[in-house]
Amino acid sequence: MPATATLNAGECSDLAGPYRLAESPDLGARALGTEMAQYAGNEESHETACGVADALGSVLANSYMLMTTTQACHWNGTGAGLFGLDKLTEDQFTELFHAIDAIADRLCEIGGHAPASLAGMFAHATVFDADGAGEPCGSHAAARMLAEAHEAVAVVALQAATLAEHEADQTTHGMLVTRVAAHEKAARLLRSHLA
Repeated sequence: MPATATLNAGECSDLAGPYRLAESPDLGARALGTEMAQYAGNEESHETACGVADALGSVLANSYMLMTTTQACHWNGTGAGLFGLDKLTEDQFTELFHAIDAIADRLCEIGGHAPASLAGMFAHATVFDADGAGEPCGSHAAARMLAEAHEAVAVVALQAATLAEHEADQTTHGMLVTRVAAHEKAARLLRSHLA
């Protein structure tokens, strides 16, 4: 078996709180095989592994917050265009739910852990804050707010994809490029309700 880096619990300073790395020193090696071999043996490689995990954790937290905000808009939408927006937001929060699961799985595969609480999600979300999330609003305002949120999460995912590509983590890069495209499409569909 090739030498692989091991990320022990609490080693990434940016992963404080719910973002803890694997307790088992060989977990990353078992889960990733040769993919983690790029991180073997030195401090710079350790920082690289932490950087990709941190970036993926941010995508996860922002995607989770977007899912819950989308669902809140689905529940609380009012006004003209409600029927179409209701169906669109239902499709979008369902898609986000499945994407979040895949992102969390990948985070664990590279040695990280997903946040285990809403406080952990808020702590690592850069696009959302706790004030005003999910407030009832008209369909037009909801469509605009969600479109802007999808665009912002796409930027977070693109930044993480760029880092993953730079660190030769093609699996994470590919997943994130797919997420960028999904967020761009969601924003376009939401903006169609503003016309």
